Order: sequence, then structure tokens, then C-alpha cells
Amino acid sequence: MLFDLLLITRPLAEAQQLALQLADLPLKMVIQPAHEFKAATINSVKLERLQQSVTAKPSPLLVFTSPRAVQFALLQLPAELLAACQLAAIGPASAVALQAAGLESVIQASSGYTSEDLLQRLDETPLKADKAWIVAAAGGRSSRVEAAVLAVEARAAAAAAR
Repeated sequence: MLFDLLLITRPLAEAQQLALQLADLPLKMVIQPAHEFKAATINSVKLERLQQSVTAKPSPLLVFTSPRAVQFALLQLPAELLAACQLAAIGPASAVALQAAGLESVIQASSGYTSEDLLQRLDETPLKADKAWIVAAAGGRSSRVEAAVLAVEARAAAAAAR
């Protein structure tokens, strides 16, 4: 091996978990958390718009971009709101986080971990939603998921035009 030291800069709990997973490697693990994650408060205007879209039928699709997005959304979104929406997850870890919270029906890509993989799955899945919302970290992957949102809305518009 070209090196014998591994610096882990994740938040403390995650750094400790990773060090345990890598314990069998012949490396000295140095844990030095460089940051921590904190939930941003959901914009009240956007939350109100989301709640209004849930009361209008059909309920929207919520697309979660990461397990962290799930973690922080669960702290702020009412359970009734989440239960009323169709849910989608970019990757399996996000889907597992939703399912661990009791939200069993989660659309996820058949394979792969990208927004493009989810978009392909959404093309193959009957959707009740005519609107989609992205649940992501500010400045995160939300721009890459815009295609999924546009595709859901375009499919709904095409179905309505028939």
C-alpha cells in the first residue's frame, strides 16, 4: 500500500462508524471531523405551497436526493403530509431511510444511484402525481433532479390533454 495513514473528516459519529468498517485495513485511522450537518429550516412559503398541493388531488411526488435529505425532512415535514404523497428516492440508501421511518411505498431506480436512473424508473412507473418536489440539501443535487420534476409534470400534462 502506498500509504499507512487514513484521515477521516466526516462528522464524528459517521467517522467512527467508517473507522470501524475499515478496521481490518493495515492503516492508522485518524478521526478529525471537519464539519457537521445541520438542518436548514424549510421555507414557510414553500412548505405552505407543498401542503396546498397535497390537499389538491392528485398529491405530489416527493423526490429525496440523499439519506441526509430524508433525515432532515423527517424532522420538519408533518407525517400526514409525507403519507399523502408519492415518494421517490435517488438511491437505495435514501429509500432505506424512508422505509425505516415507516414510509414503505418508495419508488427507486431498478439499478444505479443517479437521478438519471430514477428518471428512467419514473418513465416506467404509473404515477398518480402531476407535480413533483425535490427534497435536497441547499445547493445539492436538486439541479440534477429537475429533469425528473419536468418529466412528471410533462407526463401529467400529456395525460390531461388526451
